[in-house]
Amino acid sequence: MNDLLLLLEEMAGWHDGDATVGSETISWKAYRTAEKMDQISTVPELIAIIDESSKTEIRKHGYEVLTYVLRNTENLELADQLLARLKAEDKNDEALYSLLIGLWETEIMLNSQVEEVIFFIDDSRELIRNAAIRLLSRFSELKDQASKALLEVVENHYDEYDLKYAKESLTLLNE
Repeated sequence: MNDLLLLLEEMAGWHDGDATVGSETISWKAYRTAEKMDQISTVPELIAIIDESSKTEIRKHGYEVLTYVLRNTENLELADQLLARLKAEDKNDEALYSLLIGLWETEIMLNSQVEEVIFFIDDSRELIRNAAIRLLSRFSELKDQASKALLEVVENHYDEYDLKYAKESLTLLNE
């Protein structure tokens, strides 16, 4: 079996068996391994695994690993690749959320494809919408577009979380 596919399966907890949840589980150790990944050379293989899998857990964890690689390398080409995949994951809530929130958690400033994120700020799925709103704070080079979208959220928010995240994102953009 492919090492990267095995890592994704381990992250999903498929090999934990009856182990007690915690730092001794295979999944916990797999996450620690994934968090350290910094090899751009693994990206094509990870994307191929994601594209070939119909399993939500594999897709979700594949995107988590890709965002760890992004965080550790700050490779903007990889960021662009991931942003371009957002709409393709629209039907897979877990994979889409992992991709949106993973991009946000990298804390990397993004400089393209803001419209791919704006597409999701009015989504009916709360986690998707909130992650997209938060991710807009990472578009400092496209600040005008991101700010305009965030101001629309402030004016027409679904709930208090939309409002909170939109205000936070606006503050971060204007720092």
